[in-house]
Amino acid sequence: MTKKTNTARVTQEYTVPYGSNSLRLSGTEWILVAILCVALFFLGPVLWGYVEKFQPDPSYRLPYELGSDYWLYNRYSRWASSRYGTVVVGDSVVWGHYVSKDHTLSAYLGEDAGQNRFANLGVDGI
Repeated sequence: MTKKTNTARVTQEYTVPYGSNSLRLSGTEWILVAILCVALFFLGPVLWGYVEKFQPDPSYRLPYELGSDYWLYNRYSRWASSRYGTVVVGDSVVWGHYVSKDHTLSAYLGEDAGQNRFANLGVDGI
C-alpha cells in the first residue's frame, strides 16, 4: 500500500520585507547615522555647557549628592580657576562636612584675606 502525499507548492511570491519595521536604511544612511551619533556623544557635553547657565555664589561647594559627578567638578574647577586667585582642593576637611558652606576653610581664608578669593574645590568622601 502506498501513501499519497500532497505536496502543495506555493507559486505566489510574497514580497514581505525582512523584519518588522517599515523603515529601511541604506549603507550610506547608516554611516550618516553613526557620524551623527559620534558627534553628539563627543560634542553634547560641550554644547550643554553653553546652554546651561552655571554661575554659583562665592561660597559655593559641590553638593554632597553630586560628589561623584566628575563633569560638574570639571566644570566648576574651570569656572573657579578663571575667577578666583586661589583654589583649595581636598577631601571632607576642605569641603566642610559638618558645617554650612559659610563656615568652610575657604570661607575663613577669604575672611582673613579681606576678600573672597578662595574657591572651595573640596569633595566630600575622596
